[in-house]
Amino acid sequence: MTDYKPMSTEGESTRIKPSLPPRTSPLQIITKSQVISGLHDLGVEQGDIIFVHASLSRTGFMAGGVRAMVEAHIDAVGPRGTVMMTAFSSDLTDPAEWYKPPVPEKWWGEIRDETPAYDHLLTPSSGIGALAEYFRTYPGTLRSTHPVSSFTARGPAAAEIVKEHAFDYRLGPNSPLRKCVDLGGKILLVGAPFESITLFHLTQHYVGWKREGTMTSPILRNGQKEWTTYKDINYPWHWFPYAAEHLIESGIATTGAIGATDAYLFSARDAFEAVIKWRQERNI
Repeated sequence: MTDYKPMSTEGESTRIKPSLPPRTSPLQIITKSQVISGLHDLGVEQGDIIFVHASLSRTGFMAGGVRAMVEAHIDAVGPRGTVMMTAFSSDLTDPAEWYKPPVPEKWWGEIRDETPAYDHLLTPSSGIGALAEYFRTYPGTLRSTHPVSSFTARGPAAAEIVKEHAFDYRLGPNSPLRKCVDLGGKILLVGAPFESITLFHLTQHYVGWKREGTMTSPILRNGQKEWTTYKDINYPWHWFPYAAEHLIESGIATTGAIGATDAYLFSARDAFEAVIKWRQERNI
């Protein structure tokens, strides 16, 4: 799926250390009960808040498909636990800002006129995979109000996680990312690359440097569509794999396997604090 990226950041794509591809076997079958068992072996517990980044295609053949995988995560934390995912909709930005790929300038006006305003129930996610999009529509799932970088959550902590998601600085101190840290959440990767660790973006607000900018998105205000402009910063990601390896080497991240793919689990707070320190020491 096309992923429109606003706010191009100079140097973001340089010096990238690719994540090692998760080991995977398309011939291996995995069931919901096996996923739950694997998550518990990794350290997921009943009552946990888990922020899930997962790739269904890398776990092997999942019996029951995307529904079974989503319900495995819900069941792994139980009725006292909360599951959280991303629900980004990066196409809800001004087409003049698109660069991956750009669109002809002669289209910009029509795109602005015809693009529906963000609706937390109706706007689909884009570019984040089938698992997160299915979870967005799962009964009981709540979604935050940011038109580009919304988050979803289901469980007792869901309302607290998604409420009051500020438009300005969408991945910053007034976002569900910070709520995940403050509420003692855990970050879970199942077959997902290190570049997908959204929590790392939050550290950008605490390392002492950032490039300010703006974004524009269509929202509903008093029942009418309005293109609104809000503040944002650059969120470079070229250092994510190095930071993830630091968490593994320092023992903050637990490693294991779910089906045919690698899995990682770590405390959001411990990772947040460790990565800030790691970045400051290296001036990243």
